[in-house]
Formats: sequence, C-alpha cells, structure tokens
Amino acid sequence: MKYKYILILVLLISPLITQAAEISFSSPTAVSIGEEILVSLDVSSMAQVFNAVSGNIVIPKNFSISHIYDGSSVVTVWVERPSVNKEENTISFSGITPGGVKGDFKIISFVLKPMSSGSVVLKAENFSLLANDGKGTIIPVKHNSPTIIISKIVKEKVITQDDSFSPELFKPTISRTIDIFEGKNFISFSTNDKGVGLDHYEIASSFIFSPKKESYSITESPVVLSKTQLVKKIFIKAVDRNGNERLVYIAGPYYYYGIIGLILAVLLAFYLTRRLLK
Repeated sequence: MKYKYILILVLLISPLITQAAEISFSSPTAVSIGEEILVSLDVSSMAQVFNAVSGNIVIPKNFSISHIYDGSSVVTVWVERPSVNKEENTISFSGITPGGVKGDFKIISFVLKPMSSGSVVLKAENFSLLANDGKGTIIPVKHNSPTIIISKIVKEKVITQDDSFSPELFKPTISRTIDIFEGKNFISFSTNDKGVGLDHYEIASSFIFSPKKESYSITESPVVLSKTQLVKKIFIKAVDRNGNERLVYIAGPYYYYGIIGLILAVLLAFYLTRRLLK
C-alpha cells in the first residue's frame, strides 16, 4: 500500500517536473585577477513554448562588468534592453520573442573582469519565464548557479568580440491616431544586430541635404514628430555596441508638398525677376 501512494505522488508531480525550464550560466570555474571572462546566461525549455523572459543577474563585487552582448539572444524585442546598475553591480533585462520558442537558447552574454580573489557565485534573481499560451502562465524554472574561484595570481587578459557588420536593415513607419500622443504624428522603428547587439538609436531631420553628424541625437522608439519634421526627411541611425551603424530615412507626411512648394517658389521668383528686368 505504501508503494501505491508513492507511485501516485510520482505521477502527480511528474508533469510539473517535465514542464520546468532551467537557466544556467556558461562560465569558467577558475580565473585570475585581471583576466576577463565571457559568461552567458542560457535557458532550456524543452517541454513548453515560451515568449517572454525577464530578470536580474547579480554579479559579486569581486567582478566589474566590462561589456554586454545581446546580438545572439533568443529575445527579438527588448522591453528593457540589458543594462548595468553600477551601484548594485547587477544586469537587468526584459524582452519577448513573438510566436514563442522552445529548446536551448542564449539570453545574453557579458564580460566580467575579476578585481579581487575569492570564491563567488553568479545568481539570477526575479527571473520570470512566460508560456506562449495567451495567458502569460509562469513556467517553473530551475536555477543552476556556478561557483567561480578567483585566484590571487594577476593575469591581464582582455576579451573583445569582433563585429564589423551593421545592424539589420529596417523600415521606419509614421503613424497618427487620436488615441496616442494627442493625435500627433509619430515615427516608430526597430531592428536587431546579430553580432555584439544594438546599443542605441539616433534621429535627425533635413529638408534636402543629409543631416550633419552633430545634428543627430540619441532617441528611442516611438518619437513624436514636430511640425517642421512633417515636411522634412527623417533619418534614423541604429548603432551597435561596436559602433557599426545602419542609416535609413523616411519622408515626412508633407515632405513632397514642401518640395512642390519650393519648386513653385523658385519658378515664381524666376518669373518676377524676368518681369523686373524687362
């Protein structure tokens, strides 16, 4: 009878076990002071399809965070792009993968530089993995937190990730609806970088010629357009973490009316000049 109850218990909890996902860190187990290491946070969800992930990575004070790479991430749309909180020495992130996926994937990778010796553990806190079921069901997650031994030996080593390719081509869109931004025109844009990951966007506008470099300002999508931008070309520059750029542009909704007005003004000036010279 005792074995019967054990069997029933196993049958009850086995679906929960098979549907659990696992997150783990890929990293060296031993390192020296000054020797940079590349660490990746990976997720494995073989039983359930997921479409959203978020969390914080707690980095021990023995390490400084040098770089973050998200170019090869399973996340395709970042709600909160991976960023460093220097005071807390943490990395936070939040993003989605429309349509959902299942299997083994990388979330982000980052470079750490050991600053002092000791035995440290990398941890992920407030980690959330949501099922692609239309309900946002939370998938149970098992954590695998590695221990890294930092020796007192000093060994300088710098890790860099080669990436000379521009972010992917994208097409901005200009929209207008009474429900958003008080009915004002706004521009939306988004792209990805498969190398080191996207760093930021920049925006500028110009009527005829390309904007000067100093005309660009850092921005985020969406952007409300001013009245003058409606008759100009809007230039959007996507810049990755290595400084590679992708530049695209779109004409404002009244740009061609402005061109026609300019042509008419030139013709009128030419006509009046001819009349005055006669």
